[in-house]
Amino acid sequence: MTQLRLILELVILAALGLAFIIFFIGSLYWVYSDAKRRGKSGWFITLIILFTWPIGFPVWLFFQLSPTMRALAVPGGDEIILS
Repeated sequence: MTQLRLILELVILAALGLAFIIFFIGSLYWVYSDAKRRGKSGWFITLIILFTWPIGFPVWLFFQLSPTMRALAVPGGDEIILS
């Protein structure tokens, strides 16, 4: 019974690790293509996000919102529209 449980835990851990790796690589690919689409250096932005990933990816998402969406994303920001 304990060997079966250990195998199950390892399979779940491997699946979660694979899902994280897929999400990580996918987010970097999306950042690269989004930066290129916006006329920025795709490799430079991707390297910045790569080295600051846990924080850098949400920051990139936030600053890529339109000014109206950014104002709505910040509590009380509907009074201040950033340009």
